[in-house]
Amino acid sequence: MKNKIILLVILIFVFSIYSISYSQNMLNNTLNLDSLKHQKYLIRQENEKGITEGALTVDVTPQDQGKYQVNIDFLLGNNHFTNSFIASKDDNQNLFNNLFFSNPIAMAIIMPVFAVQFMLLPVTLMGGELKEGFIWNSKEDNEELTIQVPSSEERFGFKAYWVEILKDKQMAVRMLYSKEAPLPFVVEIMDSDTLEEGQKSLYLELQEWETN
Repeated sequence: MKNKIILLVILIFVFSIYSISYSQNMLNNTLNLDSLKHQKYLIRQENEKGITEGALTVDVTPQDQGKYQVNIDFLLGNNHFTNSFIASKDDNQNLFNNLFFSNPIAMAIIMPVFAVQFMLLPVTLMGGELKEGFIWNSKEDNEELTIQVPSSEERFGFKAYWVEILKDKQMAVRMLYSKEAPLPFVVEIMDSDTLEEGQKSLYLELQEWETN
């Protein structure tokens, strides 16, 4: 219950500062409905029952008068739901609402991913640039937090950086981060403070990305 409350607060925080952060080029680009055709993420979750795999798929079809039909398909083990809605070009709030709040299982998967992205916010706010060789340390309440960028690689034609987040020198999060994508190309979360209760680890990887 505690983790859910924390994640809900983070979600509210996300939407309250997103416009400021995005305008300063700190965060990932939002989904561009004008160019996006198809994205598919592999999902792998580990809990006390074992490992469960699935996928999150987003398909966008242009409609008349600058509108777009967005189809979301979410599958994780035996949990499956679909959602279809109409959005305008810049209506990312509508997209996030439908993705987050249509299904509690989907919320439990996506919210931790947004949470770990916002762990990078203190670095960017202080003018740090995520590039190879970058390292940032902070200590608060007897917990040491380290963010480091050991390497980079190209995915889907974009340069992305491997970002590692360590708590007390233990790996908490590892992600392949690019501002060109709304979510990291790869994200692996082992941090119990971020994950939903009962989760041991969470892994997402963008496997398909088609544009118009």
